Order: sequence, then structure tokens, then C-alpha cells
Amino acid sequence: MITVTSCDREIAEPRLKWLLKRIRITKGNLNETIVSLKSFSIIFGLQLILYCVVTINTRAIAQASVSATVFTDFGIAALNWATIRLIARHQDNAAQFVSYLLGSISGSTIGILLSKSLLGS
Repeated sequence: MITVTSCDREIAEPRLKWLLKRIRITKGNLNETIVSLKSFSIIFGLQLILYCVVTINTRAIAQASVSATVFTDFGIAALNWATIRLIARHQDNAAQFVSYLLGSISGSTIGILLSKSLLGS
């Protein structure tokens, strides 16, 4: 039997059944995907904030601002602790690695722009 799809292509029924089986969404798959997205978002956010704070900290040290350095050092330590605990608690996967990298890159970029406005050029 031949099935006509919405794009007017004919697909043999065995092939269609195989495709539907491959993309079948189950409750377990959906839960796993949601957990991965949540983990990705949290790690990305933590890394973004952490690298932003590290960038501001570097500028504060260079400008010999003791109060800004103490404040940002506290933030770095707290964010590192939270990130380590989060990664250790979850199953290791590629999404964590990618979110870690993208959050770091984004955080440094935003940190440069933010530190310019906070600490001056």
C-alpha cells in the first residue's frame, strides 16, 4: 500500500511505519527531553553569570578596587560550588558540555560590556 503525504510524496507503508516508530514520542522520552533541556538551561545560565562575574572580577583587580574584588570573589566561589554540585548530580551528557561552553563564551562577552559600564573603560 502507498500513502500520500501532505507534500504529495508517496511513501511505501512499511517505510512509513518504520518512520513513525522512529519518531514515536513516549512519556519516558518526553520526560528525558524536558530534564535535559532544564539541565542545559540551568548550566548555561550558571556559566553565563559565572564568566560575567569572572570578567568583572578581573577588571576590578586590575583597577585595585578592593570592595568590587571581594564581592565578585564571593560570587565566583558560590557559582562554582553550585555548578559542580549540579553537574555531579545529573547524568553526564553532551548537552551539559555544550551548555557549559556556550554559557562561558556568552558570559565573558556580556561581562566585558557590563564591566565597562560598571567600572569604566
